[in-house]
Amino acid sequence: MSLESLDTQVSSKPLPVAPSSVRRLREAREVAAEVASAEHAPEAEIDPEAPYPAEEVDTILYEMTDPLNRYYRYPAAKAMLPLFMRLPFTPNHITAFHACLGITAGVLIARGSPRDLVVAFFLAEARMIFDCLDGVVARAKKLSSPNGRTIDEMGDMVGYIGMQIGMLFHVHHYYPEESLLFMVAAGMLVPGWMAMTYDYYKRTFSSFLRGSDDGPAEVLVRRSAKLAREGGGGFVTRFALMFEWLQTVLLTPFAIPQILERIRRETENPGSGADDPSLDAAARGVRRRARGPGFKRLLRFTSIVTGDNAITFFNFGLLTFALAKVEKTMIVAGFFTFVVVTLTCAAWTKRGVTGAAGGAGEPVREGR
Repeated sequence: MSLESLDTQVSSKPLPVAPSSVRRLREAREVAAEVASAEHAPEAEIDPEAPYPAEEVDTILYEMTDPLNRYYRYPAAKAMLPLFMRLPFTPNHITAFHACLGITAGVLIARGSPRDLVVAFFLAEARMIFDCLDGVVARAKKLSSPNGRTIDEMGDMVGYIGMQIGMLFHVHHYYPEESLLFMVAAGMLVPGWMAMTYDYYKRTFSSFLRGSDDGPAEVLVRRSAKLAREGGGGFVTRFALMFEWLQTVLLTPFAIPQILERIRRETENPGSGADDPSLDAAARGVRRRARGPGFKRLLRFTSIVTGDNAITFFNFGLLTFALAKVEKTMIVAGFFTFVVVTLTCAAWTKRGVTGAAGGAGEPVREGR
């Protein structure tokens, strides 16, 4: 046999190919086909008024966190989370602890020496870090609940009122010419107004974006109707109801007749008072505009009305050793902030409703 004929026979035989190589080649061709079809596929249309995913809502509303909590207190709380995940403490234990820190700081403020005020400052800041920690632990341990939120609010109130009582004793002793009534208004009412405003709009925007029925008005209607039907209700339930009525009277007084009518319907026929067309329209308006830069700016602006900002102002005021001047400044700044933020949020939400009345708007086109 010649070399030429041998070469011809060898080249005419197909080379063996491993089955795994064939499979990989086939998968590569399928992936290439999918990529090519995706590149030529039309962009998907999404409803701009559809509820948002929970993760996106959390990301959006994070803009409402005030700067000190965002960049200092929450990072400090999260740094302690691994330790508290191993300890047998519940979020309620942490709430009770930071309330005790506030009371202890109040005792030192009442004593009033420069050293006492400096120590009170550090205790007051520690109280706020642990106030962040109870929520962080509750979410990490899957223990979040409406009752837990109410207990947290009660702990905040106890700790801060303890500090303010100490401040009243301090002012009465060192500044006898000052009006204690004015100091009570400055130290307790203004931060309370600010905290209720922040809580109301955060819960409202969260409910609107999620398309859920757990906004302030819906919760107030359900709790009031349940209490009217069944009676009873523990201290925590009644405290939460009182807090929600205060929010309503302070922020949406013109909606009270409508809420009372919804409570009456819900009491007589559970489920019949849950819907409110005006709130549904407001929710659609917020969802339609929430991905724009205007909503992000609104949330950052709203962050200045947190009660924690007023408390931070008071805490750092301890280091000035001039509590009377700090309290006077806080009442003016806090009241102005409360009014401006409330009117701004209400106007922004109303513009979304009036915009929807002119037309539902075109669907948003979302590419890859």
